[in-house]
Amino acid sequence: MSIEDLRQSILSLGTGKMSAEYEAKQIHTIPPGPTVDRVKYILEHCKDKTVLDLGCTANTLHAQIQAIAKKTYGADKEPCPNEPNFSLMDFDSQYDLDGSGNLCEISLDIELIICSELIEHLTNPGAFLCLLSGNFRCPLILSTPNAYNAIQNRFLAKGKENVNIAHVCWHSPRTLRTLLEKCGYEPKEWAYYNGDMPYSEGLIVLAEPNI
Repeated sequence: MSIEDLRQSILSLGTGKMSAEYEAKQIHTIPPGPTVDRVKYILEHCKDKTVLDLGCTANTLHAQIQAIAKKTYGADKEPCPNEPNFSLMDFDSQYDLDGSGNLCEISLDIELIICSELIEHLTNPGAFLCLLSGNFRCPLILSTPNAYNAIQNRFLAKGKENVNIAHVCWHSPRTLRTLLEKCGYEPKEWAYYNGDMPYSEGLIVLAEPNI
């Protein structure tokens, strides 16, 4: 498609018409899924499994996972004193992301990876997810704030943005799917927390590695 073709496609939106090419590239159905309690959803999937919890130190969820999982592992950039199977890892460090770090030494008996409220903090989430898919052939549960969450509207109307100052990105269902697919994962199940789709506060996706 030439630049002029793209311009005409965009202009056609004002008439209520879209070219098939524009619609295929730009317009995406939001995947259906239930509204859930994020913590309960994650715990239900962790029960009786060997779980790797990423970002476990600042994660109050980790102790709850330990209570119901068969076995737990943890990884974070700060020590986690209550996790005996712990790897010190900076998820933004090239040393760790290129395969030299401690994450690659974790046992291969992992049955489920939890990555809850983490990727929005990372400057290179693609390298991080590729490291996971390349080393662990098990499902991944990932949660992250929703780019379309309704909370924003109240603040945007006042010229304000409501976002954690430590976050570096927002994800929509489509951008999250694309990121996962590019990094070796296939989304299998979607859910939403703190509000109904498409305006929920957050997204949850259960993904499996492409084998």
